[in-house]
Amino acid sequence: MAHLVVNGTIVGPVHAADFGRAAARSRVTGDVHYASIEMHLGAVVDGGWCTRALRPEPKAVELKLAKTQ
Repeated sequence: MAHLVVNGTIVGPVHAADFGRAAARSRVTGDVHYASIEMHLGAVVDGGWCTRALRPEPKAVELKLAKTQ
C-alpha cells in the first residue's frame, strides 16, 4: 500500500510504501514499515519493529526535443 491513514485500531503488521499517518486516537499493535510517517499527539504504535523503508531511486528519463518543421 503506498499511502496509509490510520484512524482506528490495527492489529498486525502495517506496510506503507510511501507515507503513513496515525491520527490522534489511532492504535497500531504490530510491526510498522514506512518510508515517511506522521503521528498525531495521542497516537500509539506498539510493535516489535518500526522500520523506515528506503525509497527506490527514481529512474532517469531521457528527454528528446520535439521535431521542428
